[in-house]
Amino acid sequence: MRKPINRFLYRFLQKELEDAKDENIISKAQYLSLMDRYEEGKGPNVVWTVATVGAVLVGLGFLLVVANQWEALHDVWKVTIIVLSAGAALSASIFTERVHRYTSRGLRYLAVLIYGSGIFLIVDAFDLNVLTITSLFLWTFGALLLGAVKKDIVLLVFAHVVATIGVINGIEQWIVWQLLFMTALMIAANYWLGYPKKAVYFLIAYLLLVLLYFPIYYELNGLAAVWAFMAIGNAMYYFKQSFHQEAFKTMGLWTVGVSGFALSFAGVWETAFFIESGNVYAVLFTILFAAYLFYLLTHKRIVPLVTIGALILRFYFDELFDFLPRALFFVIGGVLLIGIGFFIERYYNRIQKQK
Repeated sequence: MRKPINRFLYRFLQKELEDAKDENIISKAQYLSLMDRYEEGKGPNVVWTVATVGAVLVGLGFLLVVANQWEALHDVWKVTIIVLSAGAALSASIFTERVHRYTSRGLRYLAVLIYGSGIFLIVDAFDLNVLTITSLFLWTFGALLLGAVKKDIVLLVFAHVVATIGVINGIEQWIVWQLLFMTALMIAANYWLGYPKKAVYFLIAYLLLVLLYFPIYYELNGLAAVWAFMAIGNAMYYFKQSFHQEAFKTMGLWTVGVSGFALSFAGVWETAFFIESGNVYAVLFTILFAAYLFYLLTHKRIVPLVTIGALILRFYFDELFDFLPRALFFVIGGVLLIGIGFFIERYYNRIQKQK
């Protein structure tokens, strides 16, 4: 008799075992034998969903209530409320962990949300001269620490998202030491948890953004920087290695797509001192890039099709916005968007059937 497990865990297990089979870690017979022991349960885990949504709502409610009364409170009370609230949520999470693990997770997420919002409220209360990126990195550090201790992938991914927002916020400021320190912590946390597959995608995105910081801050040549990322993306896609190859391939294609999309604009080409008008270069590149994307479609990848759709919309908006009546422009744009979405979904379903 097969053991039923919830849909999320079943599909996660199926994907991990498929990857192990594709990498010749287990045989096809072993894959089928292991999957034959389980069956997909009906519907998502309602308790986990309710607990998580509840934690988010309580966290947002706490932020709004405290923020509305913030000015009327004494500084000591401000710090006390934040510390006690975060501590209470974390203590309740630890207390309920053995018996009510999903409720415990929700309380854990609530503690992290209160902790993060508390950082910004305290900075505002004491009028501290702290950069926003520093506050975001402190929030990231707390989420990473708790995620590593509790081996919580959700918190690990959340920490990556907050850190990414921090880099974007401080991309034109001197934050090299913060970046190096936070990058070391991110890699250490991923290493501690065995580099979870879902988190690796976010880690790669974060590392690429860190690389992008340097040419932007130091105002290096934009055209050279974009071509450098085009090369990095292709290297990630084509270079064969054993460490999360699928994650590197997928993120490599996204890097190629974003770089190519940027190079379709004449202004990027005009950052080179020897190019006065980049229109011809942008058009010629887009034609060659589109041909390359169609070649990549033969590899049964969805990202090139998404990039082609983005390019179509980009030229539609850029070339026809000033010529068509607004109503007609948006109607045609909507039809284009629906059509692109239809072809992407159809192509994706065909790829899934062929796997």
